[in-house]
Amino acid sequence: MDDIQWWMWLIIAVVAVLVIGVLFASFGRGKSAERRRSEAAELREQAMAAKEEAQVRETEAATTRTKVEEAKVRADELSQRADEQQQEATQLSDDARERLVKADRIDPDVDENRDFTETDRPDDHGNDDALRKDAPKTRRRT
Repeated sequence: MDDIQWWMWLIIAVVAVLVIGVLFASFGRGKSAERRRSEAAELREQAMAAKEEAQVRETEAATTRTKVEEAKVRADELSQRADEQQQEATQLSDDARERLVKADRIDPDVDENRDFTETDRPDDHGNDDALRKDAPKTRRRT
């Protein structure tokens, strides 16, 4: 009988150890599950904050793109305006040259055989000495 008691005590001890192990495991799992739940909730909060930040940045990017497009349109308009002004200036300059040539042709005091440069042309102050027949043949320096 002593042997049976020993075996019984052994079985009881093994069962008790198993019961205690199961209790600790389930208690540990509960804490682990709670910790994972908490971590998942924190990750969800971070994801929502990142999503909101991404939406703000997308809005800023769209606004910047709009400003860039407006600036491109404005630059194109200014470029076209500058081209038109340059064409007008070129036309006015060509017209002025044509008038000078015509004036040289009709002015009886201009030597038609003389080779003129732009510096020989009359200035804005009416100084047309270079065009006169009696003017010295040297060129003016500017």
